Amino acid sequence: MPGAPGLPGGPGGPGMPGMPGSPDGSSDGSSPPSASGSSSLSSWSSGNRFWVKADIEIKAEADQKLRVAIESQSIRMRGVADVSAMISPRWHELAATANRLKAKPVRGTFLIDDESQGAFRKTFVSRSPSQRVGWMVNLLPFLGKEDVYAQVDTKQPWRSDKNLLAGGTWIPQFINPNYPRSSWQAHLPSLPDNSLGATHYVGLSGIGVDAGDYLDGDASKAKKLGMFGYNRETRFADVTDGLSNTIYMIQVPPTLPRPWIAGGGATIQGVPEKNSIAPFVYPQAGGKKGTYALMADGSVRFIAENIPDKTFQAMVTRAAEDDVGEINSFAPKVEGSAAPIQPKTPPAPPPAKPADDSKAKPPATPPPPEKK
Repeated sequence: MPGAPGLPGGPGGPGMPGMPGSPDGSSDGSSPPSASGSSSLSSWSSGNRFWVKADIEIKAEADQKLRVAIESQSIRMRGVADVSAMISPRWHELAATANRLKAKPVRGTFLIDDESQGAFRKTFVSRSPSQRVGWMVNLLPFLGKEDVYAQVDTKQPWRSDKNLLAGGTWIPQFINPNYPRSSWQAHLPSLPDNSLGATHYVGLSGIGVDAGDYLDGDASKAKKLGMFGYNRETRFADVTDGLSNTIYMIQVPPTLPRPWIAGGGATIQGVPEKNSIAPFVYPQAGGKKGTYALMADGSVRFIAENIPDKTFQAMVTRAAEDDVGEINSFAPKVEGSAAPIQPKTPPAPPPAKPADDSKAKPPATPPPPEKK
């Protein structure tokens, strides 16, 4: 294999160019085991860097598959490193995706703000919600994860081999680093050989544990709808209770495995009619109990465990004309801001400043005195 993507060099060389600590001069004194036969696999480290070199004889048709696998593993390892380096949750960055979705609608998401129809509902209405690719996939481009987004095939079930490979990536914005490390991955009994990236946040479907099944047009449910549903769409114009008063996403306890790539109840949840806040309460940093809500205007609030059902439910519904008068008492705002996502290509340089004619031209020479 003449050099895998992202791994300079290839078979036959004792080391990789530009990589300190390689077998031809390891800074930590390590060296790879000698190869036996026609293939070899070696690894070495230097400081906080780790390298793997594979010298393998493979057929041409297998080369591309191996390259894709290496690229996918590289992306996953970068996700692990990003999450491991976090010291606090990235609530505001995740909440800001609401504003980005509003500014630039994405086909297939449940949050659209133009006249186009959401392809997600139309394409997958015949597949059960728990088998669909989850709505959070649509947030990836707004979180600097275009490479992961490109790996997902929304036309396949989330459990397909291709999507499971993408779903193994850890997305920093979906994880609360203060939660137990074991919850950063989602291990499902039905997929014993897969370790998937988890989410500690879900979209709220409305009032009622089965609110995800509520449909638009049902007058009996109209004032119980949240921003998400399995077979309905929400435009920002539909949120008549006010974006700053309506929950977009909410943090959940790390007690259930929730793959971010999965549809259904893994990433959408309803709230019970009574003691509505209870399923979301968990001890937070500093010992206080409650949860964090990411609002539809991009702000973040901490919701105390003693919030009245009436107030919390008013924050969940999108168009119930209900009162959230006590919102600041039981759900104060959390100050912070979202770091901007860096563009993939550098911005064009600003246009040249026009020359100032008054400075560019020398002062006019006075005319010679008139002869008498």
